[in-house]
Amino acid sequence: MRHAGTEFRRLLNDTESPLAQELKHMHVLVPEERLFRDDFDLDSDRLQVGEKRAVWDATDFLLDKGQRLQGYLSGFNSVRNIQQRIAVTSATDKLFRHLSGIDKASTDRFADWGISDALAKKLETYVANGTVEFKDNHLHKLNFQKWSDKDVDEFTYAINRHMNQVVQRALAGESSVLFHKNGLMALMWHLKSFPMLAIQKQFMRHARIADKETVAAFIASMITAGAVVAAKDGINGRDSEDLVKRAFGMSNLTGWIPMWTDPVASMLGMDNLKFNEYARGVDAGVIAVPAALPTLNRMLHAPSAMQKVQLDRHSNSDIYALQALPIVGNLYGFSYMWNAMKD
Repeated sequence: MRHAGTEFRRLLNDTESPLAQELKHMHVLVPEERLFRDDFDLDSDRLQVGEKRAVWDATDFLLDKGQRLQGYLSGFNSVRNIQQRIAVTSATDKLFRHLSGIDKASTDRFADWGISDALAKKLETYVANGTVEFKDNHLHKLNFQKWSDKDVDEFTYAINRHMNQVVQRALAGESSVLFHKNGLMALMWHLKSFPMLAIQKQFMRHARIADKETVAAFIASMITAGAVVAAKDGINGRDSEDLVKRAFGMSNLTGWIPMWTDPVASMLGMDNLKFNEYARGVDAGVIAVPAALPTLNRMLHAPSAMQKVQLDRHSNSDIYALQALPIVGNLYGFSYMWNAMKD
């Protein structure tokens, strides 16, 4: 809404406008019924409209500036810029080598970038008439000044769409509003939003095409992830154990899987099946939210704790997990029993 423009906002706020009527028929927006929706009344609504906007705008501003400063100080922005330039130039070279007949590649993948058949024919024309120059069988110059403006726009949009898949970044409509509604939410959920975005940006887009390049991408991602794991171990002065398993958890194609399987393994006490190398037992987080919910986290470990009690291999942390259960955890008889089982 902030960037939509004055005319769009006017049409949206005018209940008689064609836009509002269309959205009303789709049950998306019913402006006149907004006043009767008690479920929209949040605590922040107690502030006046101007104050509320000022609070959130100030929070967003500070978080955005802090994130930008951190990106430059840590070197993240510089590294990402290098990655983006490599992605754009290598993809452009691969596409035009294909169009010129020097080397053949997957047309399905080009279509996924946004290179339509009509655009591909126009690009072939630029290759045929010498507008696009090659040197040593590689792309040398595109000479955009000789292209039509429309073709330049369509081509650059497609290449940048591909770049933001390779160097993962959410485009409009590719991530939940929960993760980008404001800077505070992005801060709270950033450790989850990136692997969740990778499900569609990396895994699903490769799996949908399912060709030899999909297999090659998986192998390459495992090799690079394994190299990172080995480098970390070398820096920390320890031997690399379970290298393949840990690389699987760090790969861009498969790294999201442990996000779902590790909590289940923690709940069932199967720590040997976990991919990450961090906390074990009841101290491991089943739910990863910044405002920790220790009681709920302990309850989720109850199946594992009960199993250890039956095998007489329990620890105090397992008893705490069972004491967190509703009703039975705090009843006088059960409470006495749990406490007696502690060290």
